Amino acid sequence: MHHPRSVKARLPRRVVAVPDAAAPPKPAPSPAPSARDRILRAAEVEFAEHGRGGSSVRAIAQRAGCAQSLIHHYFPTKEDLWLAVGAGIADAFFHLEAPFLDDPRPDRESIRRGIRLYWRFWRDHPTAARIYLWRLLEGATPESLARDQRHHERSVAAFERAQAAGTLRTDLPAAMVMNILAGAILHFCFHGRQIVGAATESEEMLVEALMTLIQAPAPPAPEQAPSPSRNRQSTRGARTVTNRQQGTG
Repeated sequence: MHHPRSVKARLPRRVVAVPDAAAPPKPAPSPAPSARDRILRAAEVEFAEHGRGGSSVRAIAQRAGCAQSLIHHYFPTKEDLWLAVGAGIADAFFHLEAPFLDDPRPDRESIRRGIRLYWRFWRDHPTAARIYLWRLLEGATPESLARDQRHHERSVAAFERAQAAGTLRTDLPAAMVMNILAGAILHFCFHGRQIVGAATESEEMLVEALMTLIQAPAPPAPEQAPSPSRNRQSTRGARTVTNRQQGTG
């Protein structure tokens, strides 16, 4: 009989895999959107296509791939869902514009940056733009009007600070300057996609064109004081004219 130790000695050794230190770590899988997020995304698409009145919870549930009861669990009514979609769009917009809106003393570059962000938001969020137009057609709810009023006051305050800093024109109220800017951007955004020749050639061309509408005029250049030699020449010339006049008199 063989000794047990000799049997153990003949067993193959276990090979332990050592991770390669140079190999990059595998990226963590992105978390799947929650049921609530999927519902909100589906509702945004449905509302953008059919408006608040033409959309149904059943159609939104089909888009989200869930039961209607799950939608009612998060949003008891279609109106609640409509308000949640609008609030999400507004929050995303004002988060993007926060650097300008919270700037205590906006200068020209801050205004230019705000124009670019405003333009890019509506350009890159076509469903948000369509929902904005549906709101104009169907009318806003009291809740959304109250939210708009808060955002409006915050935006006007930023434009008033820019006027106080000498960045924006002051011959018009701050709210009117803001509306001129926003209206021009929305017009280019909506019509530039459909009408031939309405699109801007470049983003910077749009920014600079809008800046000419709203920026404060440049201060006049200071007048240069005449040089002493020019003063002496002017004095001699005046004396000569005076002497000639006296001589002819």
